[in-house]
Amino acid sequence: MRDSLPAFLVAHPGIDIDLDERPSHEIAEAVASGAADLGIAATWAGLSHLEQKPFFIDRLVVIAARSWPGLAGLHSVSLADILGESLVGLSLGHALQEHITRQAARLGGHLHIRIRVPGSTMSAGWSRKAPASQSCRRVPPAVRPACCAACG
Repeated sequence: MRDSLPAFLVAHPGIDIDLDERPSHEIAEAVASGAADLGIAATWAGLSHLEQKPFFIDRLVVIAARSWPGLAGLHSVSLADILGESLVGLSLGHALQEHITRQAARLGGHLHIRIRVPGSTMSAGWSRKAPASQSCRRVPPAVRPACCAACG
């Protein structure tokens, strides 16, 4: 998004943007009610009554030590695979954290968040600073919610 907005604003000098981060279901409600002109939301948020255009794919990853029990030998991980693990999470109220928590609830589970960090810490590349003993396992597109950070 940070690459798209500056180019959009340059190309459209007559359009002003009021950017506000909210959970996907709230974005869908705001667009449907006319409180927002458009929004960017996850497809699970009940969008069938709204016009939709693909914008980007946001993949999430699970970061764990290569030898972490239960993950060894796996090439991909679903959210269901990590529901019993202690996790690093985003701050309370952070839209992405709420999304992941809702997805865990849809699976009949809950997340055990051992520590919470501000979203800006995560998106600034916190996961890229992991030591070499860490590995990054991509979550399949059908199950995007995962433990730690967005991966492009």
